[in-house]
Amino acid sequence: MNIEKLFHILNRHQELIFYLFEHSDRVVYVNEIEDYCSDTSLDVLENFEIIELSDDTITLDTRVTQFLREYIGNNDTIEISVIGEIIKRIEHSLEIASEYREKQAIELPKIRRELKKINAILFQNLDKLRIRIDRVYKSIDTFELKLKELHFSKTRLDEYEKILYAFESFLKKNSTLMKSFYNHELNLLITFIQENKIALHRSLIPLTQDVIEYINQVQKQNVFVEKILKLKELKDNFELKNKTDIEEKSEMFQIMLSPLRVGSRLDPEVIHTNAFATLLHKISNKASIKSHQADAIEFTPATKEGIFLNVAQIHFAFSSSQSSLIEFLLHYNQLKNKEIDELGEIYCKMILLYEDEYRISSDFFIYKTQKFAKVYYDNRFR
Repeated sequence: MNIEKLFHILNRHQELIFYLFEHSDRVVYVNEIEDYCSDTSLDVLENFEIIELSDDTITLDTRVTQFLREYIGNNDTIEISVIGEIIKRIEHSLEIASEYREKQAIELPKIRRELKKINAILFQNLDKLRIRIDRVYKSIDTFELKLKELHFSKTRLDEYEKILYAFESFLKKNSTLMKSFYNHELNLLITFIQENKIALHRSLIPLTQDVIEYINQVQKQNVFVEKILKLKELKDNFELKNKTDIEEKSEMFQIMLSPLRVGSRLDPEVIHTNAFATLLHKISNKASIKSHQADAIEFTPATKEGIFLNVAQIHFAFSSSQSSLIEFLLHYNQLKNKEIDELGEIYCKMILLYEDEYRISSDFFIYKTQKFAKVYYDNRFR
């Protein structure tokens, strides 16, 4: 078919095409469109498969109607549940056509249109599912969201498969009855749909395998990223140990290690307890030790307020929050207007102190060009 000639025909009969499309939800009779074109023009349109003529009714070809609906709608909404309603309408028309012979001229064209509609919906929605699955896997970066969207797509594929089997059952049950009407167009359509059904199954099986494989890959990637973050955390701890004199300062005191966490600001009572050892291993080289006696330890004001600014209290407040750690610190009253370096130091120290109670996500929060991993309080400890 010559594309230039096709567009010429479409342009020449645009009023007729517009009328048929606007009334595609009902039966249009030939006598309605006498003002739009001649009998010769109808023959041309039928030869180009732009319209379908049946007795005294006329409809747009299903492909033309589908193209116009997709172009105007331009959405990726997946809607397959309507097929169940269409099947009920076909069963009703079959019942009338089989019991009332005089009604066959009206009911059989309706049956053909409804069958074409189901065929178009099945192909259209399978394409939408394929596009949606590919877009979800390739464009969404957040692992949790990507998994949810892929699982949702898998659910829609399962629904699609059930609808397809329901349609096949309907055809198997009623094909003999439909062929008994000896309607040539209807019989050709049934054969055409049977062939399309095989093509649909051939497309559905690999698509289902793809979405399952995508889900498995995302889950593996998520585990891999979590391991990378853990390794990075261990590396940071190792660098803290090797690039600072933290161990040297801690060894100046013969204090026994204890897992107990300090929940108040530094004071003489805390310093004299054995529970201070764990925190002492984590302080930075900002600590200024004046003697080998624990009661003679002095800290600069910046260290006391910046790093040990009642970290236990901040941690306790954070345990009731649903926001990430860095966002929580930015809005915490005692930390407002703090420099980014101080906030970053507190952020790192809290992760080191309470890493068992925190959950590190794969998302990041950017503040003043600094990139922070989003860390949340683990719900298991609430």
